[in-house]
Amino acid sequence: MMPELVIGLAPAATEYDAHDRRMQVLRGRFRRMSVTKIAQALQIPRETVCADLAWIHRHRDEIYSGEGFRPAEFIGETIDFYTTIAEDALHDAQSPSISATDKARFQMVAITARRELTATLNECGVIARAQTPTNPLGLPTASQIRQALALVTIVDGDVLDPGDLAKRG
Repeated sequence: MMPELVIGLAPAATEYDAHDRRMQVLRGRFRRMSVTKIAQALQIPRETVCADLAWIHRHRDEIYSGEGFRPAEFIGETIDFYTTIAEDALHDAQSPSISATDKARFQMVAITARRELTATLNECGVIARAQTPTNPLGLPTASQIRQALALVTIVDGDVLDPGDLAKRG
């Protein structure tokens, strides 16, 4: 399971502390959190989060190469994270001792977790959005209507095709 964000990180006293804080910021970004949300969650200034993200960007080769970052492992942890949240929320929603409002809240948490899981899988290419037919009802498209209108002439409110126009002639 993915480690949780550590709340209330103090300003870095050592390089180790700075590294730990940067990894927490990176985890927040992987969870699609905004800079402001990360700053609030870690209880650090927004400027520190921005500086950490800039440092991460400058040193991305060191962070993402070799044994440090394994994308497949990260994707697996993310899938497990969202699945666990959804399952726990649905389990808690079935408790007979909670109010209907709380049940609805738990269900919304489960729906949100499933939505994020689906978005993650879609972005990673694990699943693809189903192709929907462009014209499921078989109605004419706008270009087909334009082509048909270009072939006809309206005379005195009557629609005449080229053959009728020649007869009226």
